[in-house]
Amino acid sequence: MCYLSKNNKFEKVNIDKETFDKVATKFFSRTRMLYLSCGAEPLVNLNFTEFLKSSSGYGIPFRSFATNGMLLGKKVIDSCIDNHVDEVILSLDGASKETAQSIRVGSDFNRIIGNLEELDQAVSNSPNHLPRIRINFTLMQSNFHELEKSIRFYSKFKNVYVIDIRHMRVHEGMEMHDEVLTKHHQQEYDDIIKRMKKYCKERKILLQHSKKCFVESMDIEDKYFCPIPFFSIYVDSRGDAKLCPYVKKGIPINQFNLMNNRAIFEYLKKYSPNCGICETKD
Repeated sequence: MCYLSKNNKFEKVNIDKETFDKVATKFFSRTRMLYLSCGAEPLVNLNFTEFLKSSSGYGIPFRSFATNGMLLGKKVIDSCIDNHVDEVILSLDGASKETAQSIRVGSDFNRIIGNLEELDQAVSNSPNHLPRIRINFTLMQSNFHELEKSIRFYSKFKNVYVIDIRHMRVHEGMEMHDEVLTKHHQQEYDDIIKRMKKYCKERKILLQHSKKCFVESMDIEDKYFCPIPFFSIYVDSRGDAKLCPYVKKGIPINQFNLMNNRAIFEYLKKYSPNCGICETKD
């Protein structure tokens, strides 16, 4: 389901230390929440632990990153603890090898769970019990039968504090429409969520989920207001900045300036984000 998986012309570029430092100098002193990944796997970058270290010197209140867990080895785990990272998000879409590897083709479920166990144990042994662990679960027809099993499975780890059930997004050219859940799944979904909310609450885990297991419509009403561009900046590996991840064209970091509200509205008119695939609306 990842848009990077399709046959496209994305040029895969790892952000270098010089570009990262430029981004840090420009933005980090005013950053309240820093996510060191967005839509790609951060741990393929060999400089990632250096980024964790350098980002720790700006007094940012909350730092996090999302990973598929394949490269979450001892070096990265130790760096997370040493540099007081607040959260690690693992994107995991099943509770069995068969389901997980059929969705994330090329992954190794046993290796990922082994890395999760190592992270969980290291956090338990750390002085401040950080980073906390969030599980992102992308819900689709191929793993709907494992929703409850997955929640129960991942809630057994001591430092998992959030399990986030997310809608699958259908990106252009991915041919994933058959994986989208429908209203026919709703009653079973409601029953599972009701049971699992109680189950997670007893374990002091927040179960995040939408009320509906399917997206009725992604049409944007005229009066709909999206808050994302007013508090977020997305920077890609080349150092180009955007106020929305669904804007195609970024602005080079040396030309990008923080904007007031009027300028943000003008920016959105000019660059026209693709709101039809954004999860913010639901």
